[in-house]
Amino acid sequence: MRDFRDAKAMAHALRDGLKAKTVEVSHSECLELIAKAFDCGSWNVLSARIEAAQSPQPEARPRDPRFRRLLRCSLCG
Repeated sequence: MRDFRDAKAMAHALRDGLKAKTVEVSHSECLELIAKAFDCGSWNVLSARIEAAQSPQPEARPRDPRFRRLLRCSLCG
């Protein structure tokens, strides 16, 4: 099942489906329609939401104590 992270593929499928019905729509218009379907004000908002979902959160990464020793300053510790 697709979710908001598949927005570009959904916009592409929408454009192809409309083209088959002889309705010409640009890719950016389809992206805007998909964004509105996900209750986002614009494609830029949805794009930021997708990027935030795909980028790892710094606090979610496991902390390895070995790296802590490697990153100490030689002057102040």
